[in-house]
Amino acid sequence: MSDVQDLMSLPDDKIDMIAATSVLQQQAGDIRQNKPNWAPYVQSQMISQEDYNCVSALDKDKKSQAQYLQENPGQCAKTFLNLLSHVSKDQTIQYILVMIDDLLQEDRTRVQIFHDYAIKRKESVWAPFLNLLNRQDGFIVNMASRVVGKLACWGQELMPKSDLHFYLQWLKDQLTVAGRKLSQEMLEADKKRAEESAAAHLAHSHHGHHAHHGGSTAESHNQHHHHHQIAEKYREISSAIDEPRQRTDGDGSLHVSLT
Repeated sequence: MSDVQDLMSLPDDKIDMIAATSVLQQQAGDIRQNKPNWAPYVQSQMISQEDYNCVSALDKDKKSQAQYLQENPGQCAKTFLNLLSHVSKDQTIQYILVMIDDLLQEDRTRVQIFHDYAIKRKESVWAPFLNLLNRQDGFIVNMASRVVGKLACWGQELMPKSDLHFYLQWLKDQLTVAGRKLSQEMLEADKKRAEESAAAHLAHSHHGHHAHHGGSTAESHNQHHHHHQIAEKYREISSAIDEPRQRTDGDGSLHVSLT
């Protein structure tokens, strides 16, 4: 009961964020239950035997997974990035992203495994995930964005300016689309409330009653204020993306902040 009360006491934007994350996690839970059959991928030479051995070892219980990851960090990063580059089936890409996200969520220092591998090979750790932002599957897009955020926030390596610009612009585009959709929904809700209020007033008039609209007027005002707050929040976040602040730590490292 206290959890419900705590949730109800949160600001609306926090509740919306939790709800969105919960939906994503629910989908991830369903995806975890449908392990891919990796054998056909290696048999058809879509992936190498080396990558097959690695992903098969990682796709086990947590204890075995953690031990293999600790003993073969470079191979794990290599295999995951190879799989994202060579596998095209949506369901399999979803599963791979869930595996990566779970590994990072369990221990955020693991992001460095990917960064170290990319530095050693002089490859981009960002490109395989940023490319997925153009996919049509909503889960893949959202999970890829989630992994990019973790690699950027939890790692020591900076995202190249071109990739950072692409990612921030993508985030802004998503906010713009969501903002327009929300605005349309709010307009439709306001229109529906106005129609219901007019119908109620007409019904009272026909019965010779004098309707008291103080409550509905106050409710309408509160709704309008709430809608205005949401619109302002969207504009605030969008402006932060347009002009991210930069800060330099004591060690000279440059970081970008959106807050």
